Amino acid sequence: MRDGVDEWIHQHLKHIKSIEVAQEWALSTVLRIHTASGDVYFKAGVRLPLSADEPRLMALLARLYPDDLPALIAFDAERGWMLIGDVGTDLRQQTDFVLWHRALMRLVLLQHDSVAHLDQLLEAGCRDGRPVRLDALVDTLLANDAMLSGLDADEVRRLRALAPLLHRNCRALEPVTLVHGDFHGANIGCKDGSLYFFDWSESCIAHPFFDLPVMLHDAAARFSPEQVATLRDDYLACWEDGARQWQIAAPLAALHHAMMYNGVAEFVNPDKPRVRVSRWLREILTHEP
Repeated sequence: MRDGVDEWIHQHLKHIKSIEVAQEWALSTVLRIHTASGDVYFKAGVRLPLSADEPRLMALLARLYPDDLPALIAFDAERGWMLIGDVGTDLRQQTDFVLWHRALMRLVLLQHDSVAHLDQLLEAGCRDGRPVRLDALVDTLLANDAMLSGLDADEVRRLRALAPLLHRNCRALEPVTLVHGDFHGANIGCKDGSLYFFDWSESCIAHPFFDLPVMLHDAAARFSPEQVATLRDDYLACWEDGARQWQIAAPLAALHHAMMYNGVAEFVNPDKPRVRVSRWLREILTHEP
């Protein structure tokens, strides 16, 4: 993946001191570039069938929400390359609950505002994950033996019995907005008091509440149940009939994330146990009537 990368970086940056690998795995490579004026990050990602066209999408989001995204210095849409500014320290390294709360409340504002830009977002490579699309996939997903391989026979039976509920809920959900898709503390940076949202590779147009359980799960590992409940309730209060809509959206959010993790598993290591997929599928079972 480094073929031509160093040359491309040098075309767009000056006074480079060093380049080092910050993260590398099957889906992406992230390089940290030390320059005389601060750190810059290079990212090259693999686009999966369910992922967004991140460089093109970032270019649009950086224009729409310049205060909420890292600076996009350069991008090559054809090769899937980006150079972005430093995002500071991620929230998983921050113990200040106020920052986590602020991040979630800021996400709400972006989601509300994004309703006016849905066509632009789709044209820029944001995946269409609206409930009507998920509705069309429910039966196929529940028939996917590989996806359900981490469940026992009784769990599979119970999950498949929920198909009518999942279909009804898909047809009852509204509105649709921009969804980050992987909104947890490690994808939120804090620098000089500002918050920056990055890693939009799993973003889509879908019901906004699909972002909520990821953030709540991450927060639960760091904060008290009362604080996690505050995050949930304050987020839901920002939406009309939020508490009732959450009851409808929650099992679908779990199905959405199971589907996304399954797509990654099929690409990275299809023979490995799909632990995260199973966790999300079991979360659906908690919503049995």
